[in-house]
Amino acid sequence: MSRARLGIKALEPPEEQVRALIRPLLKKKGLIKRRPVEEVAFRAVLYFPYDIVDFDYELADGSRGRGRTAINLVLAASAEDPRELTLCLRPSYAREAQRASELPGDARLVGPKVRGLEVLRRLADARAEVEEFRSRAGRALADARRKTILPQYQIVSLFVPVPSIQAMMAQRSFSDLYARVEAFVRELNSRLGLEEEVELTAIEPREQEGPIYFPSLVLGLSGPEGTRLVFLDISGREPRLDVEATYLCSIKPGLREELQGALSA
Repeated sequence: MSRARLGIKALEPPEEQVRALIRPLLKKKGLIKRRPVEEVAFRAVLYFPYDIVDFDYELADGSRGRGRTAINLVLAASAEDPRELTLCLRPSYAREAQRASELPGDARLVGPKVRGLEVLRRLADARAEVEEFRSRAGRALADARRKTILPQYQIVSLFVPVPSIQAMMAQRSFSDLYARVEAFVRELNSRLGLEEEVELTAIEPREQEGPIYFPSLVLGLSGPEGTRLVFLDISGREPRLDVEATYLCSIKPGLREELQGALSA
């Protein structure tokens, strides 16, 4: 006897609502009166598998807690770096999973390619490496700032600071790098369902539940450059653009082909 497939049933929006959502996304042509050069070639509902993963965490102030997030088991398999992997986490789905019920037999599903505990362990390891690098980068940035004055210009600098070009370039480079690392840390915190500003010191994945399937409305936009896929999250009362799935599909031809194959199966 096959296992029941649990998920959130799709609430497919009307055509007018879909067109209003994708209108800003359509590629356009023309200098004065810009007109769309893409149109919707097809639309279909596709269910993505998610694992709901529980984890323990510790903060820099010594406090501990338990968190929960949902992980897309198809998008995560295509991710090539921690930033892409972070885009596959969706804490709001972890809260919505309690509404899951048995899906109809004709629901179009994509099978899981990886499991949630594995994904979160990868992110936990990446976070630890990033935190170590973040600390080193912070020290390097402070050092670069201290070296913005050349020794031979110390007397002059009492009146008009004369920065070292090399030191200025190093400071700018470290500043940019530190900002990117900081942005990643804040994004990961948010997608774990935590406050962006918290300072994590440890994440320990504990258990997973799933897969639980969540629906997307897949739109094929056809234009002069071919067909691209846009995804709408239709698991709630109001549809919304699934920025993460749309972005990852746009930069990963293999993922796009896999999903197009699932739609035509």
